[in-house]
Amino acid sequence: MRPNRCFSIIEVGKSLMESQLSISPPEGYVAWLKVIKERIRSAQQKAVLAANSEMITLYWQIGREILERQEQQGWGAKVVDRLADDLRREFPELSGFSSRNLKYMRLFAETWMDGQYVQRVVAQISWGHNLERTHIRTFRLKRRISSNKVLNCLNTG
Repeated sequence: MRPNRCFSIIEVGKSLMESQLSISPPEGYVAWLKVIKERIRSAQQKAVLAANSEMITLYWQIGREILERQEQQGWGAKVVDRLADDLRREFPELSGFSSRNLKYMRLFAETWMDGQYVQRVVAQISWGHNLERTHIRTFRLKRRISSNKVLNCLNTG
């Protein structure tokens, strides 16, 4: 009999809540609810931006370290593949650390050499936008270098 009694108490509680919700809210409640919803959305957005900033800074740091180790210790491209495999084994639930992405991190760090700039500005936009900007900047640098080579050839020729 007790389970039925508990069930009926729950049903009574539900019906009381439903009847209270159908009553008009007190004065000022709707405006207050709107403010709370806006604060929640704002906090959610700030949390996403903070996490995004941390991850982009991490990506830049990993890319910078790959560059440094390849330059200073003569490590080849295969170390990126090994790093990707080791990270996948250690963090199987995470994505984003494939060989391809690690190479993007390296390119990102190579393109944006100033770590302070990355932390201040670039970290405020998504990783996808950073990759796009990195590719655009790399293309422009290569084009500028090619243009300079052509001009040098013309001037010396």
